[in-house]
Amino acid sequence: MATSWLKRINLQMATLLCVVSLPANAIMMRHDTGYTRYLASESEYPAIFPLLEDERSKTCVATLIAARWAITAAHCIEQVGMDVKDDTLGHPVQINKQSHTVTRVHFHPHWPGQAGPLNSAGEVDLALLYLDSPVAEVAPIPLYQGDAEQGREMSFVGWGYAGFGSSGQRFNDGRLRRAANRVDEAAARLHFYFDDPAGPASTALPLEGIPGLGDSGGPALVLEQGEWQLAGIAVGEIDQGQRWGRYGARVVYERIGQHIDWVRQIIR
Repeated sequence: MATSWLKRINLQMATLLCVVSLPANAIMMRHDTGYTRYLASESEYPAIFPLLEDERSKTCVATLIAARWAITAAHCIEQVGMDVKDDTLGHPVQINKQSHTVTRVHFHPHWPGQAGPLNSAGEVDLALLYLDSPVAEVAPIPLYQGDAEQGREMSFVGWGYAGFGSSGQRFNDGRLRRAANRVDEAAARLHFYFDDPAGPASTALPLEGIPGLGDSGGPALVLEQGEWQLAGIAVGEIDQGQRWGRYGARVVYERIGQHIDWVRQIIR
């Protein structure tokens, strides 16, 4: 299945534009580390799950944050074909090998698909998913509630195609991967740069990487007081010419700490 981030952020115009579908890819990795080091076991991340599975392709990601609630990017709802106008919404998902159904979707009030046109500064690409029943034996991931993300190291998780920052070359083995990166900017959203390990004064991490096309809705996890907490949701990559998925690319996450009150209001 061809997938895309769906949102392309134009750096000069500061607007969000739709892009055509492109081949999916998940974690983009360093070229000099060895790709097997990025492999992860799904049992390490039972609360993280894809929203659509088509043979080996997995499109969009959601994170369980309460027994019957998950969070993802709002644009993923259309991307995976959920019909939220249907009162009998029943979108199947697999969470830790358990079958569940998404029965309701709550968009952030500043998502233009629900609230009308907004500029990029006011748009919030988040949606909450309500499940048909509680997820058994899976601990939800707590939300990060602080505001000290700047410079923090965070982890990304994704399935599907993978590739290298040096070439953008992609391959698909259907396996889960993780990568790490540091927050370069923490404002309305979180921004991460894909640092070139061969660059002058490089600060690239041993497992430096970024998510890619098809990984919208995926989590940015920060280690806080000995536990992983959800600090961001992947929403897009800034358009910087031909750097898509390569070194120098810049990806953007919604900043969970800015939207705690909305999440609590809906879940309660």
